Amino acid sequence: MISLIIPVYKNSANIPSLLVALADLQRRLPSELEVIFVVDASPDDSYLLLEQALPTTTFASTLALLSRNFGSLAAIRAGLQLGNGEYFAVLAADLQEPPELIIQFAERMIRGTAQVVVGKRIGREDPLLSRLMSRIFWWHYRRLVQPQVPEGGVDAFGCTRRVRDQILDLCEQNSSLVGLLFWVGFEREEVEYKRRARTLGKSAWTFGKKLRYLNDSIFSFTDLPIRILTAIGVIGLFLTLAFGSVVVAARALGLIVVPGYAATVTLVMFFGALNCFGLGVIGGYVWRGFENSKARPNYIVASHRTYAGLREKPEQQLAESAVCGMLGAGLVNESATTLQLKFVGYDRRFLHASRRWLRDPEIAALTLTPAFSDEDQERWYASLPSKADYSVWGVELEGEPVGVVGLKNIEAERSEYFGYLGEKPLWGQGHGKALLLFAMNEAKGRGCARVYLRVSRKNERAVRLYRRHNFSVVRETEEELTMERDV
Repeated sequence: MISLIIPVYKNSANIPSLLVALADLQRRLPSELEVIFVVDASPDDSYLLLEQALPTTTFASTLALLSRNFGSLAAIRAGLQLGNGEYFAVLAADLQEPPELIIQFAERMIRGTAQVVVGKRIGREDPLLSRLMSRIFWWHYRRLVQPQVPEGGVDAFGCTRRVRDQILDLCEQNSSLVGLLFWVGFEREEVEYKRRARTLGKSAWTFGKKLRYLNDSIFSFTDLPIRILTAIGVIGLFLTLAFGSVVVAARALGLIVVPGYAATVTLVMFFGALNCFGLGVIGGYVWRGFENSKARPNYIVASHRTYAGLREKPEQQLAESAVCGMLGAGLVNESATTLQLKFVGYDRRFLHASRRWLRDPEIAALTLTPAFSDEDQERWYASLPSKADYSVWGVELEGEPVGVVGLKNIEAERSEYFGYLGEKPLWGQGHGKALLLFAMNEAKGRGCARVYLRVSRKNERAVRLYRRHNFSVVRETEEELTMERDV
Protein backbone atom coordinates (compact mmCIF):
# COMPACT_ATOMS: atom_id res chain seq x y z
CA MET A 1 0.00 0.00 0.00
CA ILE A 2 1.10 3.54 -0.80
CA SER A 3 0.42 6.30 1.73
CA LEU A 4 0.21 9.66 -0.02
CA ILE A 5 0.65 12.67 2.28
CA ILE A 6 -0.89 15.98 1.23
CA PRO A 7 -0.42 19.05 3.47
CA VAL A 8 -3.35 21.45 3.15
CA TYR A 9 -3.21 25.20 3.82
CA LYS A 10 -5.41 27.74 2.03
CA ASN A 11 -6.27 25.20 -0.66
CA SER A 12 -10.09 25.27 -0.60
CA ALA A 13 -10.25 26.26 -4.28
CA ASN A 14 -8.17 23.23 -5.24
CA ILE A 15 -10.04 20.57 -3.23
CA PRO A 16 -12.61 19.48 -5.91
CA SER A 17 -10.03 19.07 -8.69
CA LEU A 18 -7.59 17.44 -6.24
CA LEU A 19 -10.10 14.75 -5.27
CA VAL A 20 -10.87 13.99 -8.92
CA ALA A 21 -7.15 13.67 -9.68
CA LEU A 22 -6.64 11.33 -6.71
CA ALA A 23 -9.52 9.08 -7.75
CA ASP A 24 -7.92 8.77 -11.19
CA LEU A 25 -4.53 8.14 -9.59
CA GLN A 26 -5.96 5.30 -7.50
CA ARG A 27 -7.16 3.47 -10.61
CA ARG A 28 -3.73 3.70 -12.24
CA LEU A 29 -1.47 2.86 -9.30
CA PRO A 30 0.17 -0.58 -9.12
CA SER A 31 -0.72 -0.80 -5.43
CA GLU A 32 -3.51 0.16 -3.03
CA LEU A 33 -3.70 3.86 -2.16
CA GLU A 34 -4.44 5.68 1.07
CA VAL A 35 -4.33 9.47 1.21
CA ILE A 36 -3.51 11.37 4.39
CA PHE A 37 -4.72 14.98 4.29
CA VAL A 38 -3.12 17.10 7.01
CA VAL A 39 -4.87 20.46 7.39
CA ASP A 40 -2.35 22.85 8.92
CA ALA A 41 -4.97 24.97 10.75
CA SER A 42 -5.96 26.50 7.42
CA PRO A 43 -8.06 29.69 7.87
CA ASP A 44 -10.32 28.85 4.90
CA ASP A 45 -12.89 26.04 4.65
CA SER A 46 -10.45 23.37 3.38
CA TYR A 47 -11.12 21.12 6.38
CA LEU A 48 -14.90 21.40 6.05
CA LEU A 49 -14.79 20.58 2.32
CA LEU A 50 -12.62 17.51 2.92
CA GLU A 51 -14.75 16.37 5.87
CA GLN A 52 -17.83 16.43 3.64
CA ALA A 53 -16.21 14.84 0.57
CA LEU A 54 -13.96 12.06 1.90
CA PRO A 55 -16.75 9.65 3.03
CA THR A 56 -17.83 9.40 -0.63
CA THR A 57 -14.43 9.00 -2.31
CA THR A 58 -13.24 5.74 -3.84
CA PHE A 59 -9.89 5.74 -2.02
CA ALA A 60 -9.09 5.18 1.66
CA SER A 61 -8.15 8.36 3.46
CA THR A 62 -7.29 10.00 6.77
CA LEU A 63 -8.16 13.60 7.59
CA ALA A 64 -6.01 15.20 10.29
CA LEU A 65 -6.30 18.71 11.70
CA LEU A 66 -3.35 20.33 13.48
CA SER A 67 -4.04 22.42 16.58
CA ARG A 68 -2.38 25.48 15.01
CA ASN A 69 -0.34 26.43 11.98
CA PHE A 70 2.95 24.55 12.46
CA GLY A 71 4.11 24.86 8.84
CA SER A 72 4.00 22.54 5.84
CA LEU A 73 7.05 20.54 6.92
CA ALA A 74 5.48 19.72 10.29
CA ALA A 75 2.28 18.78 8.47
CA ILE A 76 4.22 16.38 6.26
CA ARG A 77 5.83 14.78 9.33
CA ALA A 78 2.37 14.34 10.85
CA GLY A 79 1.17 12.65 7.66
CA LEU A 80 4.19 10.35 7.58
CA GLN A 81 3.43 9.34 11.16
CA LEU A 82 -0.24 8.61 10.39
CA GLY A 83 0.44 6.60 7.22
CA ASN A 84 0.15 2.80 7.25
CA GLY A 85 1.64 1.87 3.88
CA GLU A 86 4.82 0.09 2.93
CA TYR A 87 5.62 3.05 0.67
CA PHE A 88 5.11 6.79 1.20
CA ALA A 89 4.88 9.80 -1.09
CA VAL A 90 4.38 13.54 -0.62
CA LEU A 91 2.45 15.79 -3.00
CA ALA A 92 1.30 19.41 -2.78
CA ALA A 93 -2.44 20.12 -2.77
CA ASP A 94 -2.20 22.75 -5.53
CA LEU A 95 -1.55 20.09 -8.23
CA GLN A 96 1.39 22.00 -9.69
CA GLU A 97 3.34 18.74 -9.34
CA PRO A 98 1.51 16.22 -11.56
CA PRO A 99 -0.07 13.31 -9.62
CA GLU A 100 1.34 10.94 -12.27
CA LEU A 101 4.67 11.37 -10.49
CA ILE A 102 3.38 9.13 -7.72
CA ILE A 103 2.93 6.27 -10.20
CA GLN A 104 6.58 6.49 -11.22
CA PHE A 105 7.66 6.79 -7.59
CA ALA A 106 5.67 3.67 -6.70
CA GLU A 107 6.95 1.61 -9.62
CA ARG A 108 10.58 2.28 -8.73
CA MET A 109 10.15 1.63 -5.03
CA ILE A 110 8.14 -1.57 -5.57
CA ARG A 111 10.71 -2.73 -8.11
CA GLY A 112 13.35 -2.27 -5.42
CA THR A 113 15.70 -0.06 -7.44
CA ALA A 114 15.43 2.83 -4.97
CA GLN A 115 14.30 3.53 -1.44
CA VAL A 116 14.03 7.26 -2.07
CA VAL A 117 12.63 8.77 -5.27
CA VAL A 118 12.54 12.55 -5.78
CA GLY A 119 10.92 14.65 -8.47
CA LYS A 120 13.40 16.65 -10.53
CA ARG A 121 11.99 19.76 -12.18
CA ILE A 122 13.23 20.32 -15.71
CA GLY A 123 10.89 23.22 -16.35
CA ARG A 124 8.09 25.22 -14.80
CA GLU A 125 5.15 27.23 -16.13
CA ASP A 126 5.21 29.80 -13.31
CA PRO A 127 5.54 33.57 -13.88
CA LEU A 128 9.02 34.93 -14.61
CA LEU A 129 9.51 36.49 -11.16
CA SER A 130 8.46 33.29 -9.41
CA ARG A 131 10.85 31.23 -11.54
CA LEU A 132 13.70 33.67 -10.84
CA MET A 133 13.14 33.68 -7.07
CA SER A 134 12.89 29.90 -6.97
CA ARG A 135 16.11 29.54 -8.96
CA ILE A 136 17.94 31.89 -6.59
CA PHE A 137 16.60 30.07 -3.54
CA TRP A 138 17.52 26.56 -4.67
CA TRP A 139 20.91 27.70 -6.02
CA HIS A 140 21.79 28.95 -2.56
CA TYR A 141 20.33 25.82 -0.96
CA ARG A 142 22.52 23.57 -3.11
CA ARG A 143 25.62 25.70 -2.56
CA LEU A 144 25.22 26.21 1.19
CA VAL A 145 23.24 23.23 2.49
CA GLN A 146 22.91 20.10 0.38
CA PRO A 147 24.68 19.89 -3.01
CA GLN A 148 22.93 16.60 -3.89
CA VAL A 149 19.53 18.29 -4.16
CA PRO A 150 18.39 18.62 -7.83
CA GLU A 151 18.86 22.05 -9.40
CA GLY A 152 15.13 22.81 -9.40
CA GLY A 153 14.67 21.74 -5.78
CA VAL A 154 12.40 19.06 -4.31
CA ASP A 155 8.64 19.53 -3.88
CA ALA A 156 7.52 15.89 -4.29
CA PHE A 157 9.20 12.69 -3.18
CA GLY A 158 8.59 9.07 -2.30
CA CYS A 159 10.27 6.76 0.19
CA THR A 160 9.98 3.32 1.73
CA ARG A 161 8.73 2.64 5.24
CA ARG A 162 12.33 2.09 6.37
CA VAL A 163 13.35 5.58 5.25
CA ARG A 164 10.17 7.05 6.74
CA ASP A 165 11.01 5.51 10.11
CA GLN A 166 14.54 6.92 10.01
CA ILE A 167 13.26 10.43 9.25
CA LEU A 168 10.67 10.31 12.03
CA ASP A 169 13.35 9.20 14.48
CA LEU A 170 15.15 12.51 13.83
CA CYS A 171 12.99 14.78 15.99
CA GLU A 172 14.75 18.06 15.23
CA GLN A 173 13.11 21.45 15.69
CA ASN A 174 13.43 24.13 12.98
CA SER A 175 15.11 21.77 10.55
CA SER A 176 14.70 20.93 6.87
CA LEU A 177 12.76 17.87 5.75
CA VAL A 178 14.46 17.93 2.34
CA GLY A 179 17.82 18.11 4.06
CA LEU A 180 16.94 15.15 6.30
CA LEU A 181 15.74 13.17 3.27
CA PHE A 182 19.14 13.48 1.64
CA TRP A 183 21.08 13.22 4.90
CA VAL A 184 19.74 9.74 5.76
CA GLY A 185 21.11 8.38 2.48
CA PHE A 186 19.82 5.08 0.98
CA GLU A 187 19.47 4.26 -2.73
CA ARG A 188 18.01 7.28 -4.50
CA GLU A 189 16.60 7.95 -7.98
CA GLU A 190 15.18 11.02 -9.71
CA VAL A 191 12.08 11.36 -11.90
CA GLU A 192 12.00 14.31 -14.28
CA TYR A 193 8.84 16.38 -14.68
CA LYS A 194 7.63 19.83 -15.68
CA ARG A 195 5.92 21.89 -13.01
CA ARG A 196 2.44 23.05 -13.98
CA ALA A 197 1.12 26.58 -13.73
CA ARG A 198 -1.08 27.30 -10.72
CA THR A 199 -4.66 27.73 -11.92
CA LEU A 200 -6.50 28.28 -8.63
CA GLY A 201 -5.68 30.09 -5.42
CA LYS A 202 -2.46 31.74 -4.33
CA SER A 203 0.67 30.06 -3.00
CA ALA A 204 1.27 30.40 0.74
CA TRP A 205 4.98 29.59 0.20
CA THR A 206 6.10 33.23 0.33
CA PHE A 207 9.59 34.60 -0.14
CA GLY A 208 9.82 35.30 3.59
CA LYS A 209 9.05 31.65 4.39
CA LYS A 210 11.67 30.56 1.87
CA LEU A 211 14.30 32.74 3.55
CA ARG A 212 13.43 31.32 6.96
CA TYR A 213 13.55 27.79 5.55
CA LEU A 214 16.95 28.45 4.00
CA ASN A 215 18.16 29.91 7.29
CA ASP A 216 16.94 26.86 9.24
CA SER A 217 18.56 24.54 6.71
CA ILE A 218 21.91 26.31 6.91
CA PHE A 219 22.01 26.18 10.72
CA SER A 220 20.84 22.53 10.77
CA PHE A 221 23.13 21.03 8.15
CA THR A 222 26.28 23.10 7.91
CA ASP A 223 28.78 25.00 10.05
CA LEU A 224 29.26 27.54 7.24
CA PRO A 225 28.26 30.59 9.35
CA ILE A 226 30.85 29.63 11.98
CA ARG A 227 33.51 29.15 9.31
CA ILE A 228 32.65 32.51 7.72
CA LEU A 229 32.83 34.21 11.10
CA THR A 230 36.19 32.56 11.81
CA ALA A 231 37.53 33.64 8.41
CA ILE A 232 36.38 37.24 9.00
CA GLY A 233 38.04 37.19 12.40
CA VAL A 234 41.33 35.90 10.99
CA ILE A 235 41.30 38.42 8.12
CA GLY A 236 40.40 41.22 10.54
CA LEU A 237 43.28 40.20 12.80
CA PHE A 238 45.80 40.41 9.97
CA LEU A 239 44.36 43.73 8.78
CA THR A 240 44.51 45.08 12.32
CA LEU A 241 48.15 43.98 12.69
CA ALA A 242 49.02 45.53 9.35
CA PHE A 243 47.20 48.76 10.13
CA GLY A 244 48.76 48.90 13.59
CA SER A 245 52.24 48.44 12.10
CA VAL A 246 51.65 51.29 9.69
CA VAL A 247 50.42 53.55 12.51
CA VAL A 248 53.44 52.74 14.71
CA ALA A 249 55.87 53.36 11.86
CA ALA A 250 54.19 56.63 10.92
CA ARG A 251 54.26 57.77 14.53
CA ALA A 252 57.97 56.93 14.82
CA LEU A 253 58.71 58.90 11.67
CA GLY A 254 56.78 61.88 12.94
CA LEU A 255 54.16 61.67 10.22
CA ILE A 256 51.32 61.60 12.76
CA VAL A 257 51.20 64.74 14.88
CA VAL A 258 47.65 64.58 16.29
CA PRO A 259 45.98 61.21 17.08
CA GLY A 260 43.34 60.48 14.46
CA TYR A 261 39.75 60.60 15.58
CA ALA A 262 38.35 59.08 12.36
CA ALA A 263 40.59 55.99 12.49
CA THR A 264 39.69 55.29 16.11
CA VAL A 265 35.93 55.59 15.54
CA THR A 266 36.07 53.47 12.37
CA LEU A 267 37.92 50.65 14.09
CA VAL A 268 35.59 50.69 17.08
CA MET A 269 32.50 50.57 14.84
CA PHE A 270 33.95 47.84 12.65
CA PHE A 271 34.89 45.48 15.44
CA GLY A 272 31.73 46.32 17.39
CA ALA A 273 29.63 45.30 14.38
CA LEU A 274 31.79 42.20 13.91
CA ASN A 275 31.18 41.19 17.53
CA CYS A 276 27.43 41.67 17.15
CA PHE A 277 27.45 39.59 13.97
CA GLY A 278 29.41 36.84 15.70
CA LEU A 279 27.08 36.82 18.70
CA GLY A 280 24.12 36.54 16.31
CA VAL A 281 25.61 33.53 14.52
CA ILE A 282 26.54 31.77 17.74
CA GLY A 283 23.17 32.68 19.24
CA GLY A 284 21.45 31.03 16.28
CA TYR A 285 23.14 27.72 17.05
CA VAL A 286 22.58 28.08 20.81
CA TRP A 287 18.88 28.83 20.31
CA ARG A 288 18.42 25.79 18.10
CA GLY A 289 20.19 23.61 20.62
CA PHE A 290 17.94 25.01 23.36
CA GLU A 291 14.81 24.37 21.27
CA ASN A 292 15.80 20.76 20.69
CA SER A 293 16.64 20.27 24.38
CA LYS A 294 13.05 21.19 25.31
CA ALA A 295 11.90 18.16 23.30
CA ARG A 296 8.59 19.75 22.31
CA PRO A 297 6.67 17.92 19.57
CA ASN A 298 6.97 19.24 16.03
CA TYR A 299 3.18 19.35 15.79
CA ILE A 300 0.00 18.58 17.72
CA VAL A 301 -2.86 16.74 16.03
CA ALA A 302 -6.15 18.19 17.27
CA SER A 303 -8.25 15.50 15.58
CA HIS A 304 -8.07 12.89 12.87
CA ARG A 305 -10.60 10.67 11.14
CA THR A 306 -10.21 7.63 8.94
CA TYR A 307 -12.43 6.80 5.95
CA ALA A 308 -12.41 3.35 4.35
CA GLY A 309 -13.38 4.62 0.90
CA LEU A 310 -15.95 3.26 -1.54
CA ARG A 311 -13.44 1.06 -3.33
CA GLU A 312 -15.81 -1.14 -5.30
CA LYS A 313 -18.78 -0.60 -7.56
CA PRO A 314 -22.18 -0.79 -5.84
CA GLU A 315 -22.90 -4.29 -7.10
CA GLN A 316 -19.53 -5.48 -5.76
CA GLN A 317 -20.28 -3.94 -2.37
CA LEU A 318 -23.64 -5.70 -2.28
CA ALA A 319 -22.02 -9.02 -3.13
CA GLU A 320 -19.45 -8.60 -0.38
CA SER A 321 -22.16 -7.63 2.11
CA ALA A 322 -24.15 -10.70 1.16
CA VAL A 323 -21.17 -12.98 1.74
CA CYS A 324 -20.44 -11.34 5.09
CA GLY A 325 -24.09 -11.70 6.04
CA MET A 326 -24.01 -15.41 5.23
CA LEU A 327 -20.91 -15.81 7.36
CA GLY A 328 -22.56 -14.04 10.28
CA ALA A 329 -25.66 -16.24 9.91
CA GLY A 330 -23.63 -19.44 9.74
CA LEU A 331 -24.65 -20.23 6.14
CA VAL A 332 -21.10 -20.58 4.81
CA ASN A 333 -18.76 -23.26 6.17
CA GLU A 334 -14.98 -23.38 6.40
CA SER A 335 -14.48 -24.64 2.87
CA ALA A 336 -16.34 -21.70 1.31
CA THR A 337 -14.53 -19.15 -0.81
CA THR A 338 -14.80 -15.62 0.58
CA LEU A 339 -13.21 -12.60 -1.05
CA GLN A 340 -11.20 -15.07 -3.20
CA LEU A 341 -9.83 -16.81 -0.08
CA LYS A 342 -10.51 -20.43 0.78
CA PHE A 343 -10.46 -21.84 4.30
CA VAL A 344 -9.25 -25.44 4.46
CA GLY A 345 -7.82 -27.93 6.93
CA TYR A 346 -4.43 -27.06 8.39
CA ASP A 347 -1.78 -29.44 7.04
CA ARG A 348 2.00 -29.54 6.61
CA ARG A 349 1.91 -27.12 3.71
CA PHE A 350 0.75 -24.43 6.09
CA LEU A 351 3.14 -25.63 8.80
CA HIS A 352 6.14 -25.12 6.52
CA ALA A 353 4.78 -21.84 5.14
CA SER A 354 4.08 -20.43 8.63
CA ARG A 355 7.61 -21.33 9.66
CA ARG A 356 8.85 -19.02 6.91
CA TRP A 357 6.27 -16.31 7.58
CA LEU A 358 6.79 -16.11 11.33
CA ARG A 359 10.55 -15.82 10.98
CA ASP A 360 10.02 -12.52 9.20
CA PRO A 361 10.77 -9.98 11.97
CA GLU A 362 7.94 -7.68 10.88
CA ILE A 363 5.30 -10.44 10.84
CA ALA A 364 6.56 -11.89 14.13
CA ALA A 365 6.31 -8.46 15.77
CA LEU A 366 2.85 -7.69 14.41
CA THR A 367 1.48 -11.11 15.43
CA LEU A 368 3.21 -11.09 18.85
CA THR A 369 4.89 -14.40 18.03
CA PRO A 370 7.80 -15.39 20.31
CA ALA A 371 10.95 -17.07 18.97
CA PHE A 372 10.57 -20.80 18.24
CA SER A 373 12.58 -23.71 16.87
CA ASP A 374 11.60 -26.27 14.24
CA GLU A 375 11.30 -28.86 17.03
CA ASP A 376 8.89 -26.59 18.94
CA GLN A 377 6.70 -26.23 15.90
CA GLU A 378 6.72 -29.96 15.15
CA ARG A 379 5.64 -30.73 18.74
CA TRP A 380 2.87 -28.17 18.46
CA TYR A 381 1.67 -29.66 15.16
CA ALA A 382 1.71 -33.20 16.57
CA SER A 383 -0.42 -32.07 19.54
CA LEU A 384 -3.21 -30.54 17.43
CA PRO A 385 -5.44 -33.67 17.28
CA SER A 386 -5.55 -33.82 21.08
CA LYS A 387 -6.29 -30.10 21.60
CA ALA A 388 -10.02 -29.85 22.26
CA ASP A 389 -9.76 -26.14 22.94
CA TYR A 390 -7.84 -25.30 19.75
CA SER A 391 -9.01 -25.07 16.11
CA VAL A 392 -6.87 -23.87 13.24
CA TRP A 393 -7.43 -23.59 9.50
CA GLY A 394 -5.21 -22.81 6.56
CA VAL A 395 -6.04 -19.97 4.19
CA GLU A 396 -5.55 -20.54 0.45
CA LEU A 397 -5.58 -18.28 -2.56
CA GLU A 398 -5.73 -20.09 -5.91
CA GLY A 399 -4.54 -23.27 -4.22
CA GLU A 400 -1.48 -21.71 -2.53
CA PRO A 401 -1.06 -21.21 1.25
CA VAL A 402 -1.30 -17.53 2.16
CA GLY A 403 -2.27 -17.45 5.83
CA VAL A 404 -3.63 -19.03 8.99
CA VAL A 405 -6.76 -18.42 11.08
CA GLY A 406 -8.23 -20.06 14.14
CA LEU A 407 -9.52 -20.06 17.70
CA LYS A 408 -7.72 -21.11 20.86
CA ASN A 409 -8.50 -21.31 24.57
CA ILE A 410 -12.01 -22.24 23.48
CA GLU A 411 -14.58 -22.20 26.27
CA ALA A 412 -18.35 -21.76 26.44
CA GLU A 413 -18.00 -18.20 27.68
CA ARG A 414 -15.20 -16.99 25.41
CA SER A 415 -12.45 -17.96 23.00
CA GLU A 416 -9.35 -16.24 21.58
CA TYR A 417 -9.11 -15.33 17.90
CA PHE A 418 -5.87 -15.43 15.93
CA GLY A 419 -5.21 -15.02 12.24
CA TYR A 420 -2.81 -13.48 9.78
CA LEU A 421 -1.82 -13.38 6.14
CA GLY A 422 1.81 -14.35 5.67
CA GLU A 423 2.10 -13.13 2.09
CA LYS A 424 2.73 -9.39 2.33
CA PRO A 425 1.48 -8.48 -1.18
CA LEU A 426 -2.02 -9.39 0.07
CA TRP A 427 -1.88 -6.92 2.97
CA GLY A 428 -4.23 -3.95 2.82
CA GLN A 429 -6.68 -5.55 0.35
CA GLY A 430 -9.57 -6.24 2.74
CA HIS A 431 -8.77 -9.92 3.33
CA GLY A 432 -8.34 -9.41 7.07
CA LYS A 433 -12.08 -8.90 7.36
CA ALA A 434 -12.74 -12.27 5.72
CA LEU A 435 -10.48 -14.04 8.24
CA LEU A 436 -12.13 -12.31 11.16
CA LEU A 437 -15.69 -13.02 10.02
CA PHE A 438 -14.88 -16.66 9.32
CA ALA A 439 -13.54 -17.09 12.87
CA MET A 440 -16.54 -15.27 14.36
CA ASN A 441 -18.87 -17.62 12.48
CA GLU A 442 -16.94 -20.61 13.83
CA ALA A 443 -17.12 -19.23 17.39
CA LYS A 444 -20.86 -18.81 17.03
CA GLY A 445 -21.21 -22.41 15.85
CA ARG A 446 -19.34 -23.59 18.96
CA GLY A 447 -21.63 -21.62 21.24
CA CYS A 448 -19.03 -19.11 22.45
CA ALA A 449 -20.54 -16.01 24.00
CA ARG A 450 -17.57 -13.73 23.43
CA VAL A 451 -14.39 -13.56 21.34
CA TYR A 452 -11.25 -11.76 22.40
CA LEU A 453 -7.87 -11.18 20.74
CA ARG A 454 -4.44 -9.74 21.41
CA VAL A 455 -2.96 -7.26 18.94
CA SER A 456 0.28 -5.30 18.79
CA ARG A 457 -0.13 -1.55 19.15
CA LYS A 458 2.12 -1.22 16.10
CA ASN A 459 -0.40 -3.15 13.99
CA GLU A 460 -2.53 -0.06 13.41
CA ARG A 461 -4.30 -1.48 10.37
CA ALA A 462 -5.52 -4.48 12.37
CA VAL A 463 -6.60 -2.29 15.31
CA ARG A 464 -8.76 -0.20 12.97
CA LEU A 465 -10.28 -3.36 11.49
CA TYR A 466 -11.22 -4.72 14.91
CA ARG A 467 -12.71 -1.41 16.02
CA ARG A 468 -14.86 -1.31 12.88
CA HIS A 469 -16.18 -4.74 13.84
CA ASN A 470 -17.18 -3.64 17.36
CA PHE A 471 -14.18 -4.93 19.30
CA SER A 472 -13.38 -2.74 22.30
CA VAL A 473 -10.22 -2.56 24.40
CA VAL A 474 -10.51 -4.39 27.74
CA ARG A 475 -6.84 -4.38 28.71
CA GLU A 476 -3.72 -2.67 27.41
CA THR A 477 0.03 -2.57 27.96
CA GLU A 478 2.81 -0.60 26.32
CA GLU A 479 3.20 -3.30 23.64
CA GLU A 480 -0.26 -4.74 23.02
CA LEU A 481 -4.02 -4.38 23.32
CA THR A 482 -6.55 -7.01 24.39
CA MET A 483 -9.87 -6.43 22.58
CA GLU A 484 -13.20 -8.22 22.96
CA ARG A 485 -16.75 -8.32 21.59
CA ASP A 486 -19.95 -10.35 21.89
CA VAL A 487 -20.50 -13.07 19.29
